[in-house]
Amino acid sequence: MKTRVIYIGGSITDNPDFRAPFSTAESELTAAGYVALSPAWLPSGLDNEQYMRICFAMIDAADAVLFLPDAEESNGAKLEAFYCAYIHKPYVRSVEDLNDQAAGLFFTSSDKATEIMGELKKKGGKKNGKKA
Repeated sequence: MKTRVIYIGGSITDNPDFRAPFSTAESELTAAGYVALSPAWLPSGLDNEQYMRICFAMIDAADAVLFLPDAEESNGAKLEAFYCAYIHKPYVRSVEDLNDQAAGLFFTSSDKATEIMGELKKKGGKKNGKKA
C-alpha cells in the first residue's frame, strides 16, 4: 500500500514561533504512518509569491492537506484552502479526520471555495492592516 503524503497548512508570516505547531503536526502525521510536507522548513529570504508557488507545488504533490487551527489567521493558508477547493484536493483539520476518510470528512466542494473567498473579501485581503 502506498504511503499517503499530507501537506501541512497554517500561519507562518508574522508568527515568530511558527515552526512549533508545524513540528507537532509533522510528528503526529509520521506517527500515524503518513509522509508530511511542511512549508515551515523552507529557506528564508524568498518573497511571499515565491513561497506560495512552492507551497502550491507541494499541495499538488500531496494526497491531502491538513490545516492547522491557526490557518484562519493566515491569508496564505486561506489561499491554500481556496486552491485545494479549486483543484478538488481533499483537506481536513485534524489527523483524526485523515484517519476517518470513510466518514466523508474531506472537504472539496466549490461551495467551500466560495465561503473562503467571502471571508477574504470581508477582511479586504489584509493582515495586520497591510495589504496581503
